[in-house]
Amino acid sequence: MRTTIKNWCIIDVYENSELNDYLGRAIYGVVLKDEQGRFEVDDYVCTAGIVEIDYSEAVAITKSGEYFMLDGIGSNAKVDQSEFALIAKGIRPEKLASIKHKLKLDRGLPDPIVGFDELFNEVEANNGKFEGID
Repeated sequence: MRTTIKNWCIIDVYENSELNDYLGRAIYGVVLKDEQGRFEVDDYVCTAGIVEIDYSEAVAITKSGEYFMLDGIGSNAKVDQSEFALIAKGIRPEKLASIKHKLKLDRGLPDPIVGFDELFNEVEANNGKFEGID
């Protein structure tokens, strides 16, 4: 079965903020159509275990054989595990820089990564939303 997504992002996940120790590839996107009915239209989907991306056919395939059809132009991102945890909760990859900046300003953190555990709890409590970031 296939899931068609827009506003997609291919995400390379690393162990730490220095982007050392590659862990794997994931994909994030907004659902346009899901043949299995697992996702509603306009829901976000984030899945790890991408084993193949065919840009000419606009498809990403997971280890479990799921096909994600890539609609339109997407993007790529490199993130660490803590950032990926936020993406998996619904934070759009392109919003991570804004969140890091907000954490540094609002919470006085010298290194925004330090605040990700706290932010993760906040995102979870607000059903995938982070106050102050659209």
